[in-house]
Amino acid sequence: ENDDHQYLTRVDHNFGNNHRVYGRLWVSRASTPPVLEDGNILTSAFGRTWQNTVVSLNDTYILTPSLLNTLVVTFNRTNNQNYQIYPPDYSTLGINVYNDDTPQWFFNVSGYFGINSGDTNTFLRNEFQIVDTMRWTRGSHELAAGVDYSYGQGDIVNNFRANGRFTFSNAAPFTSDALPDFFLGKFSSFEQGIGEYKNTRMHFLATFVHDTFRVSPRLTLNLGLRWDPFMPYTDVNDRLACYRPGQKSQVYVKAPTGMVYPGDAACPNGGYDTSWSDFGPRVSLAYDPFGDGRTSLRAGYGVFYDRPNTISTNSPANQGPFGTVVSFPGDAVNSVANPYAGRVNPFPADPFDVPQDAAFFLPHTAFSYDEHLRNGRLQSWNVTGERELFSSYMLRVGYAGSHGDRLAMGRELNAAVYAPGATTATTNQRRPLFPDFGSIISIESTGRSRYHAFQLSLGKRMAQGFTVLAVTDEDRSKVDAFVNKNSAKHPIVIESSDSGELYGTNTLPSAFLIGPDGRIAWAGNPGSLTTAIIEEQVAKDGAALEQSTSY
Repeated sequence: ENDDHQYLTRVDHNFGNNHRVYGRLWVSRASTPPVLEDGNILTSAFGRTWQNTVVSLNDTYILTPSLLNTLVVTFNRTNNQNYQIYPPDYSTLGINVYNDDTPQWFFNVSGYFGINSGDTNTFLRNEFQIVDTMRWTRGSHELAAGVDYSYGQGDIVNNFRANGRFTFSNAAPFTSDALPDFFLGKFSSFEQGIGEYKNTRMHFLATFVHDTFRVSPRLTLNLGLRWDPFMPYTDVNDRLACYRPGQKSQVYVKAPTGMVYPGDAACPNGGYDTSWSDFGPRVSLAYDPFGDGRTSLRAGYGVFYDRPNTISTNSPANQGPFGTVVSFPGDAVNSVANPYAGRVNPFPADPFDVPQDAAFFLPHTAFSYDEHLRNGRLQSWNVTGERELFSSYMLRVGYAGSHGDRLAMGRELNAAVYAPGATTATTNQRRPLFPDFGSIISIESTGRSRYHAFQLSLGKRMAQGFTVLAVTDEDRSKVDAFVNKNSAKHPIVIESSDSGELYGTNTLPSAFLIGPDGRIAWAGNPGSLTTAIIEEQVAKDGAALEQSTSY
């Protein structure tokens, strides 16, 4: 049984004819309960609760008939929790492994079955954004300039891998069958970690200028420039690291040589420096070569910059000494009952109290950002020609291309060297920097991409029939959720808050039923557009409905 509740409220206020303010609050809450039948661990299923809260304020002020300022302030919070009906801890099965107070069973028997009673975690993500845009119309120019700033938080408390995970494989050197190995307690690999704890912080800043220049009734140019510096993500507790050969850490004095951390001279707070020189020019044109409105040529070029998803900060947090993870194969000595037999067991460990002289368990697995890392860049261009054929056919021929560089790629700096008789059990022993290091992954700006496409289409505009059109000023994420939930197929226009005036309404979101002559046959709240209304209008006109909808 799943529960889903959504709440929406909106307030509009006009401070005269030239100043309008509106605010909106949207809350979505959902939950699904955990499952675990008595006596059958295979029935285990995660329980989840999550809530999304969006608060937005829009201020539109007409300073003069040709000067308009729009201020948009938005706060978005997403918080969710995974929880379970907890099984008894591993000790009740005779397994000598540390379990926290939210036990989890994890057994993966390859080719047969898997048991995973689930992690326990909370995720809290906050984002504050403020965008101010000034628009000025001057003769044949429409100028725009603005600033866009965002601040984000991503806090995670997750006992991921904290209770230990067993894997059984046919490739293990025991019975060559995962199921008998499971019954014998001979695992192919075992993994355990402190857990995953992050307090990621991020700042985004951009400024832009844009000019729509109507050179003539047949030619329009769009010219723009965006400054989009990239500031690396940081962590409140500096849970990341840098691999810098030859450097010795003063933050964690027992770290193997080459590992340094924020606070050490060789490792900035975000792992690499800010990219201040990210400028993105954009230019495009639209041209009517014959002046008859039946042919158009369009071309455009732009430079754009990418930002990594914040999930990319997981791996930096999952390394020693603050995120220690150990992984090793099964052997003749260890077993499910005592997986650490013949090895040092680093657990339990406190992820929130990591002293300067914290121990490192070797070989150390490292995840690092290259000191010269930059965010990805994409150059994109296109040329399109369109020609109306007869009264309702459109022929479109186009070319689109792009070139990406500085794309993030992971490179193994300590790859194992092949040797006769080598197996995966000896991978670490064959690494050049063993025994201090196991895998060392370095994220570097070395990726490239190319894309070229020829595009040809022939479209027919319906000469008869009604079209349903939705217009809204809501967030794109909310619109996408509506489309996916309702399988909506009608066009949806996402515009500024004053766009509804183009359709003769002061309220957004709105739905419109447009007749075959292009005139609006009906307008109103989307929830009020019923099948009966559509059928009534169709009956009046004797035409068909081109775009179906479900509200």
